[in-house]
Amino acid sequence: MNGEINIEEEKTDIKNIFEQKAKYEMNFKNVKGQKAVKRALEVAAAGRT
Repeated sequence: MNGEINIEEEKTDIKNIFEQKAKYEMNFKNVKGQKAVKRALEVAAAGRT
């Protein structure tokens, strides 16, 4: 009771998190012949975390 709390270290599986986030329902094969749209999607995706 000296004002200190022991907190256990939390381990994070970074590889698993990235694998889960890398699953998409759509991909570029659904966007055909529209270079401007593909570029806009790339720019939008780059801003996501």
